[in-house]
Amino acid sequence: MIKITYSRTITSLRGLSVLGVLLYHSKFELFEGGFLGVDVFFVISGYLIGNIIFSQLIKKEFKFSSFYYRRIRRLFPAVLFTIIFTYVLHYFVLLPDDFNKLKDSILYVLTFTGNIYFWQNSDYFSTDTDILPLSHLWSLSVEEQFYLLFPIIIYVLVKSKFIKKYLGYLILSGIVISFLYISFDYYHLPLECPSSNCVEVTNFYWLHTRFWELLAGVLLNFFPTKNKFSTFQFYFGLSLIVGSFIIFNSNLTHPGVGTLPTILGTVLVIHSSRTTKDNILSKSRILYFLGKISYSLYLIHFPLFVSRNYLDLKVRVFKVYDLLPYGLIIISIIIGFLMWKYIEEPFRSKAIVSDRFFLTSTFFLISFIFILVSPLVPNKKLNSDYENYIFDTDEEINRECFFELVPADISVLDNCFFPKKNKKNILIIGSSLAQNIYKGFELSDNNEFNHNYIAITGCPPFMDYEVLQIVNFNKDKCKILYDEVLDRVKLYKEEYYKILIIYNWREITSNNSIFTSGSYEEILDTISSNFGVKKILILGQPVVWENQLKLWALREINFNDFIDEYSNSNLDIEIFESEEKMQNATSELEIPYFSLLNFYCLDDKCKVFEELNGKRYFISQDFQHITNYFSLKLVEQITETIFKLPSE
Repeated sequence: MIKITYSRTITSLRGLSVLGVLLYHSKFELFEGGFLGVDVFFVISGYLIGNIIFSQLIKKEFKFSSFYYRRIRRLFPAVLFTIIFTYVLHYFVLLPDDFNKLKDSILYVLTFTGNIYFWQNSDYFSTDTDILPLSHLWSLSVEEQFYLLFPIIIYVLVKSKFIKKYLGYLILSGIVISFLYISFDYYHLPLECPSSNCVEVTNFYWLHTRFWELLAGVLLNFFPTKNKFSTFQFYFGLSLIVGSFIIFNSNLTHPGVGTLPTILGTVLVIHSSRTTKDNILSKSRILYFLGKISYSLYLIHFPLFVSRNYLDLKVRVFKVYDLLPYGLIIISIIIGFLMWKYIEEPFRSKAIVSDRFFLTSTFFLISFIFILVSPLVPNKKLNSDYENYIFDTDEEINRECFFELVPADISVLDNCFFPKKNKKNILIIGSSLAQNIYKGFELSDNNEFNHNYIAITGCPPFMDYEVLQIVNFNKDKCKILYDEVLDRVKLYKEEYYKILIIYNWREITSNNSIFTSGSYEEILDTISSNFGVKKILILGQPVVWENQLKLWALREINFNDFIDEYSNSNLDIEIFESEEKMQNATSELEIPYFSLLNFYCLDDKCKVFEELNGKRYFISQDFQHITNYFSLKLVEQITETIFKLPSE
């Protein structure tokens, strides 16, 4: 094994990787798999770091102190600048609560545990991640943990002469074990699960579930340099990478089988580059340039995109094309280049930045950052007008009837069915919106009703789940829970005066729905045949916003100093098409239907807030969930409708 020489191909491959990530965060539909650029980075890092360690161990020149110190000089200056830049930028963008989350995440990033923080607080493919400015640094934490542990492991293995002979096979075994580990569909950490999709989120963020990708790069150092098929391997590997960026999306099993084409493609490109030095990558000036600044560019781009996401900023041309993503890419490249030239490169060279200056400046900057995130710096204050905006939404009420997972003891569902004698018993079934309606009944002073609810997140109600073939959709959870609910509803059906069913029907009726066409009609047919049309009331399509209403309101008051009581500028207009389909389907089956859009909307605009006693009470705080104020108002209208409906 010899020390590798500098490769333009690998540098350009870095450029291709960071370009994929940029295009993914720009939300270009053609590059929905661009997030796989991070996986390409992992393979490259494993290859380069492995070669550094092995070549130095062979020459007996390896020193832990030197290795770790070089990594710190390579990584820390640009990270510290990114943290300070992000802090200052988002001080003027984020709401106080969200800014406090940024401050919390900074502490984790500085201690190489950012991946664990984001594992606890976000799903990378959810909208929550879009507004966490440093969430992309989960990958840096994974690499830093690898840099910390891998040299120790290899050093111990190399010390054993017997094991040293089989080092390549041991690394291959590590790849297989790590890959098989993520292939078993169960939650495997001795820590409390932070989300409903534990397996997917855990596999995404942790080092041991990414180890196989990094080791795939390490193993390349044991491949023979002679390669008769290098040209074919290069172009086949490159096509796998680019094809993955274009064909795949967040629904693929990742990391896992869905990641294999990207990893294989990267391995083939790197391996072939050792003999095929002149190729389309090495000759590309653009990709080579992006590759040189890829580290700084990766660090700085996402905080800029979060500002766009958070404030829902757009630069429209002809009311169709949004030019802002292109502008942010250009700005990211400019800042990334300046970071590379004036921070990253100088601090890597002891001839330019001495050890003493590096250590002193690093200590000063880290201390400064700790002061910024400490209680010594007062928390942000809300805009004075914003203090009168009310978004209160009770998400904790009766949580024992809110199911994100199948409970260990399925009998706990019995606790959600408590009809009372001499009361008009109401049962609310559906998504998390069912909890909002339940809150409205709790706030109501109408004593004629007794109300129960059960919410099952992520599952359209009473669907034929067995026929679904959707990647990463937990149909087993949906089937188990709704089968149990159906059994209990049949048992208690006569004791309930009305059964209310609510869901974001747009997820099923949309032309872009992941569910089969006509699913909503099948659901309605199942409900009516099992419960009877006189027993049920379908609550119609809720109002859905394109950006979180709370964030949108902040943008409007800060930039426009005005918010319309009714608006469609932040509205998902597909809800009106969904409403029409639901009304037609329920009418055909003669199922009672309560239109939420008739309650909230006028023509093509929907209510944003209602003003009372100098306060503005908003309809929602996020994309669709109903605030306490409007839950009560809505329930008052629903109960009037219930009294008008015929009963058994």
